[in-house]
Amino acid sequence: MKAAILVKQNKPLVVTQLDIPKELKYGQVLVKVLYSTICGAQINEYLGTKGPDKFLPHLLGHEGSGIVDQCGPGVTNVKKGDKVVLHWRKGNGIHLSVSQGKPPNFFQVPNLYQLSKTEAEKELKKSGLLLGEVDYKQDTTLIPFTVLDQSIVPGTVLERSIPVNIIISVEDLQDIFNQMMNK
Repeated sequence: MKAAILVKQNKPLVVTQLDIPKELKYGQVLVKVLYSTICGAQINEYLGTKGPDKFLPHLLGHEGSGIVDQCGPGVTNVKKGDKVVLHWRKGNGIHLSVSQGKPPNFFQVPNLYQLSKTEAEKELKKSGLLLGEVDYKQDTTLIPFTVLDQSIVPGTVLERSIPVNIIISVEDLQDIFNQMMNK
């Protein structure tokens, strides 16, 4: 395998051929590297910014990704063909959680601001929530009969379905009276 090795700080890297061990030791994994990069810390290491490097010589490009080619004895977290991410620090692997949709008791409050009462009811129903009390407030700055406020902050996640109260804008008190008569 061809490799660029940092032998001395502030000097050109030495490109040479390295031998890959024929047999992996306990816990070792051989990865065919597809992508690699040199991070800022390694550039500083090359430049000697933090002083002499006590680990010379060594390879650069310790962060990368590739495909597992071989597994040594005792390796149980990966197998040949797995796609992996590499890092120079020892770790316990990456544990991913995959969402299978919303949990059964998941209710997220939608943003109802500036929707009509009918649209607000539709959004609440889609979210599994109910329309609670509807109050009316005179406000001539907004389109009449749109939601001015709601009792639960949009985006809030609830464990159970509860009614969401809203305040609807009206232009004048007669509108409020007419809406109350229609209840």
